Amino acid sequence: MFTDRIEVANPGRWMGKQIPDGRLTQFGHLRSDSRRPNFTLAKVMAWMRVVEGEGAGIPRAIGDCRNSGAPEPTMLQRDGVVTVTIYPRDDLQTNTVDPLIRGRDEPTTFDLGVKVADAWREFARALQNALQTLPSGSHLELTLDPTASGTVDAIYGVSLRRSDDGTTALAVGNAALPEGFRLDRSQIAQLVALGWSPPGVLAGSGESFGLSGNDDSMATIVTRTLRDVYGAPHPAFLVYTTRDSQDEPLTIAQLGSARHLSTMGDAIPAIESVSLAGLNLGERVRIVVAAMTKTDPDKLAVDGDGDIGIRAGSAMVFVRVHDNPRSLTSSRRSSQRWNLARSCSSNSLS
Repeated sequence: MFTDRIEVANPGRWMGKQIPDGRLTQFGHLRSDSRRPNFTLAKVMAWMRVVEGEGAGIPRAIGDCRNSGAPEPTMLQRDGVVTVTIYPRDDLQTNTVDPLIRGRDEPTTFDLGVKVADAWREFARALQNALQTLPSGSHLELTLDPTASGTVDAIYGVSLRRSDDGTTALAVGNAALPEGFRLDRSQIAQLVALGWSPPGVLAGSGESFGLSGNDDSMATIVTRTLRDVYGAPHPAFLVYTTRDSQDEPLTIAQLGSARHLSTMGDAIPAIESVSLAGLNLGERVRIVVAAMTKTDPDKLAVDGDGDIGIRAGSAMVFVRVHDNPRSLTSSRRSSQRWNLARSCSSNSLS
């Protein structure tokens, strides 16, 4: 929140219309039919009368702003992040700069894009290192979590297998995807442009796209496939598991902010049994977030801004501890099962 606007940013791309990156667009140009990336969730919310599902949201937002005397909201799409900005009435604005000019180079908008880009680079580096250390006969599975991405029964993923001759990879093709979630022509063209062979061309690929090559290029191509073709908005939406030649679980270094399959249980562990007495706020935050994500506190990924990224349902939450004043900030989903800030600041937990 700012003195002259409210910004709402989220990883991903604008649904409904093709909007070029970097172009600040007024809401009036974004009118389109209703698009539902998560059909099941949209259906439930429509049944609960929380939403209508008729594409009336943007016209209503424009009308509400017009009736209150506020400028039309704007949308900016850049670096894999969509930011919607809402402005106050003219008589409440602290300056009179046109909203289509103000905010074009806002660092706050750019910073979130940088966070997402940095997370993908970190994931690619970790994947490259993992491929170099995988023993012969082992395999690594990477999938886009359908419960977070809204793909329901469609499992988008890449399977990598290590052998004495190198690494090969298989990417999910349309034969394994249900109707309504299959790759379109442009996505298939992207796969081929990245270096994937069509299904059946690479020996043993069957109905999947095949790829072979060195570990450096393999890590880059797989990362771009998951992000650009399959649509993962952030590595935290990825789930991975590794097994050896005997199909036994194999431990590898953490793949950036991607989550290991073993951490994907439904229940959030109770932290009442964890002692936080005598710890400073930063240490408490690390322990609580580690409990939420079933991660070793010493292995939590912290970016250059000091933020800890957490996937909360279909959104990303960034948690930061402030030294002066001593406080904790986060953007928390209302469905969270317990209050992070309260848990971290309480002295009664033992």
